[in-house]
Amino acid sequence: VLAQRLAAQFAEFLVIGRRTNVNATLSQKASSASSAAAWHAIRAAAKAGGEEHTRWALDYFIFTKSLWGPPVEIPPFAIGRPAFDNWLVRRAVVLGKPVVDASHLIVAMHQAHDYAHVQARTREASELSPDEAAWAKAVGGDKKQ
Repeated sequence: VLAQRLAAQFAEFLVIGRRTNVNATLSQKASSASSAAAWHAIRAAAKAGGEEHTRWALDYFIFTKSLWGPPVEIPPFAIGRPAFDNWLVRRAVVLGKPVVDASHLIVAMHQAHDYAHVQARTREASELSPDEAAWAKAVGGDKKQ
């Protein structure tokens, strides 16, 4: 409904939002929910007991097909890794396109977990990662390798 309303007002737009981290129990309930009432209860529990992720990390995007081009000029980011989300928002702003934060409308649940899969153990190490290097290159930065 949100995307339809925006499409009626704008030819191109970007909708963004943050996730809400939830525990495994709520995540399991969500995987077996089959009624509207169950979904409403899970959404309410996530909003009440979940933890909204930082505003600097975005987890979902809804955009019009033509927002990025043609030609499409998105750098070869690893989607889901650091910085690609911020680039998408910045690019839409530079292009003069409306950006809508729907975090308060859309509750995107994410099962809380550790980050053992991330190789960097310090901020300094993460800033020297290949993901960060790709980000710096895309925006014309000069991160040292």
